[in-house]
Amino acid sequence: MPDLPFRALYDASPDMIFLHANDGSLVEVNGNALRNYGYTREEMLTRTIAELSGKSYTQAEIQQRVARALAGDDLDFNWTARRKDGSEFPVEVRLRRFSSGAGSRDASLLAVVRDISELRFATTVLKREQDLSSAVLDTIGSVVVVLNRSGKIVSFNQTAQNISGYSGKEALGRRVWDFLLADDQREGVEDVFTRLTAGDFPSKYENDWVNVMADRAALPGATRRYWTTKAGLNTSSPPASISPNKGKLNATWRV
Repeated sequence: MPDLPFRALYDASPDMIFLHANDGSLVEVNGNALRNYGYTREEMLTRTIAELSGKSYTQAEIQQRVARALAGDDLDFNWTARRKDGSEFPVEVRLRRFSSGAGSRDASLLAVVRDISELRFATTVLKREQDLSSAVLDTIGSVVVVLNRSGKIVSFNQTAQNISGYSGKEALGRRVWDFLLADDQREGVEDVFTRLTAGDFPSKYENDWVNVMADRAALPGATRRYWTTKAGLNTSSPPASISPNKGKLNATWRV
């Protein structure tokens, strides 16, 4: 397809690019597609979409997507691709109706395909690490609360739930000073957190925490738990680690 506009860009793309005729047959592919699938150009142009897709897909599924794209729908979806040797790999597909206006043989579908194997692997590894961290945090006897930079709770371990009376679902997305602090101490804690996120750390601040009964029933003299809070900025460690000490709880916050 020497008359295709931007041919150099087409061949240099890190993505795999396929041009299909309106019957789904291949008209052209770029070099990266050939390298990833393991075919020569001549071999690739005789392959059907089904032969380049994972074995789990039915012909009906494939035809449905082709028909929608030909009708003008812009489709973005995850798919499983199949190499010449039969091995399969995950890809992200962008399927668009296409017309070069340059006399190419009925080229009417453009598929831009990206290998997401590394992304999928990294996501899997990250999830395993997060699951392990959550399991560890939920089994230790210390309170661990993770805050993001806006002060909202993103993790509230089992011990924190037991002590506060709030479930993880109730705590997530809320700020500590909005529901766990005595009224007269909220402003001070907010100020400490603001200075902490601005880089003024470490910081020490002692305040009360009010449990769920005080929040929901507004009972006078409700039980309060006392904390000594040491704040420090850390971009990689869990934001909070708390352990008992002389009747109080020493908290180290990293946000």
